[in-house]
This record gives sequence, structure tokens and C-alpha cells, in this order.
Amino acid sequence: MTDIEKSDIAGKNSDTISKAEESGLVSRYIALKELKQQSKVTGIFTNITEEDIDEAENEPPPIQKMSK
Repeated sequence: MTDIEKSDIAGKNSDTISKAEESGLVSRYIALKELKQQSKVTGIFTNITEEDIDEAENEPPPIQKMSK
């Protein structure tokens, strides 16, 4: 896979993961796990550590906005 293809895939996946986290569909913990997992293919987000993921797992859930 070329660097451009890797970058394109990483951008699309990151956007999808970010939107899922922002909407409350997944936690920050899951988002970090997904980003780290994609790094094996794309080489992007390789600096996310298991410690980062473990810390996120222990964070309180985000406050959900109430819709009217």
C-alpha cells in the first residue's frame, strides 16, 4: 500500500471513529483501541500506548446532551 493510500484510509477511519465517539456511540477507550488497531495497517497513531488506553478505560463516561 502506498503512503497516500495509507493516509487516505487513516483519514477516513479516524473521521469515522471520531464521529462515533463524539456522538456517544463509543467511549474514548474504544476510540483509542480502534485508532491503535488501525495503526498496524496505516502506520498512523502508532504512539497510542496501552497505558493511554488503560487510562481512558477508567475515565467517567461523558455527559450526554439531552435533546428536546
